[in-house]
Amino acid sequence: HYPRCMFMLMAGGMVKGGQVLGKSTANGTEPEGDGFSPDDVAASFYHNLGIDFTKEYQTNTGRPITIVRDGAVINKLFS
Repeated sequence: HYPRCMFMLMAGGMVKGGQVLGKSTANGTEPEGDGFSPDDVAASFYHNLGIDFTKEYQTNTGRPITIVRDGAVINKLFS
């Protein structure tokens, strides 16, 4: 695989089957257009499970952390 372009499969839950989202360049090394980030995939995964991925948690030392840093739900997965 290439570090900026790869594929994945998602199924189950509320994921609409039989669709292809995103596109690569002709040689398959780069996403064509914006593409989706790993954080977008994580945000979609947690959203589908009903988990608030925007919630900020605290470590035992009081440090704030989030489970998804900069992702957004890929709404087309579910419509």
